[in-house]
Amino acid sequence: MRRTLPAQALPLLALLLLSLLAFAALGTDAAWLYSQRRLTQNAADAAALAGARELLKRTASDTQVIQAATSYAMRNGYTDPVPGDAVTILRPDTVRVRLEREVPLFFLPVLGTDTLRLGARATARVTQAPGEYALLALEDLITDPGIYANGTTDIIVRGRGPSGRGASVRSNAAIDTRGTVTFIVDGCIDAAGTINENGTWQYDCLNAELGDYVPDPLAGRISPPALRDLHYEYRPSCDGYTGPLTCRPLPTCQETVTLRPGLYRGLQLPRDLPRPNGSGPCTQAQTIKFVTEPGVPPVAYLENTELALGNTNSRLESHGVLLYVTGSQGLLDPKNGELHLEAPSSAPYPAGVAGMAVWLANCSTFDSQGNGEFDIGGLFYAPCSRVTMHGNPHGTAVDGQVIVKDLIVRGTSDFIVNYRKITDTYRNVIVLVPNAPNTE
Repeated sequence: MRRTLPAQALPLLALLLLSLLAFAALGTDAAWLYSQRRLTQNAADAAALAGARELLKRTASDTQVIQAATSYAMRNGYTDPVPGDAVTILRPDTVRVRLEREVPLFFLPVLGTDTLRLGARATARVTQAPGEYALLALEDLITDPGIYANGTTDIIVRGRGPSGRGASVRSNAAIDTRGTVTFIVDGCIDAAGTINENGTWQYDCLNAELGDYVPDPLAGRISPPALRDLHYEYRPSCDGYTGPLTCRPLPTCQETVTLRPGLYRGLQLPRDLPRPNGSGPCTQAQTIKFVTEPGVPPVAYLENTELALGNTNSRLESHGVLLYVTGSQGLLDPKNGELHLEAPSSAPYPAGVAGMAVWLANCSTFDSQGNGEFDIGGLFYAPCSRVTMHGNPHGTAVDGQVIVKDLIVRGTSDFIVNYRKITDTYRNVIVLVPNAPNTE
């Protein structure tokens, strides 16, 4: 015999359906709120990063930083008006953004809540990462090229730094190439200004119009050699010498001249080398060679001294000796001659840098004009000088780093840098960082 149960299932089912519908409504609104929260956070992140990128520019005003942040917030889905206090600038390196918006709800209005206010915060900061710059041009006039190549020229930068990043090239201004230039870089080519890409280029990344300035990595870190540490001053004659150092006469004029570390002041070399028989300028010297001397700092201090090679068949060598050029008349002029310069392997004096081969400290120009060999082992450091390579040199290579104000390569020159890190270089990068607790 069948028994009929009481009709209690329908009320229970109705209650269950109501509960399920309530949970479904809550889930729908929760998913909607989460998506809107994510969208608002993305907009805040983009705004902070854009503001910090604008902050990199040397001439950026607070208004420009705020405009950049606001623009990127709107481009990334933030449709509400951005209030004036949404962007906080903490110079020199930080931008904070706080965005809020009223989000309409679908089902929760039955409980008396039509909208919910969401907030998102983001903080972006300019920080530094290894630049691994094998070639760094410090020219700060952003409209001018810091690196310029014209003709059938090759600029090749090879190697990889300790960070694992490929050897890179950086100009604090523009990079301009004309003609059929081959530009091959294992790492990145970065420029604060524009990049005019002509010819055949290969690189890991290309970054133009960065707007930021990478400072001279050695500024404030090193000092010139002290005169008192040089021990000797070299002069054509020591008669009547009253200087602070021990005077040594220059070697006589001959085809190969060997010079030692010390002070060379107010000279024209090899012109002023004494002739063994009679007077007159030295025209016989073809090779000038700087070599080390035990117990003497390996520095040739060229104060108001011009070291000029002849146009053909001349050669300048340094074997573990830093060539330091200073004074209003100081000049290193290779002309068509050959250069083979090898830096000291250790710091040449207490405030010096191991591996620096040349330091043009007086902003003099360096013009390698012709067809000779150009070979430098170490750092070629000319932070305020224009360095020009033109003609048809062979073996033009730097085994180390190049830091100059401007680099100009013309004609059929090859300029090759085999990167060996002598000094750290950094690139500016923008990262999101955790928000400070006091920014609520």
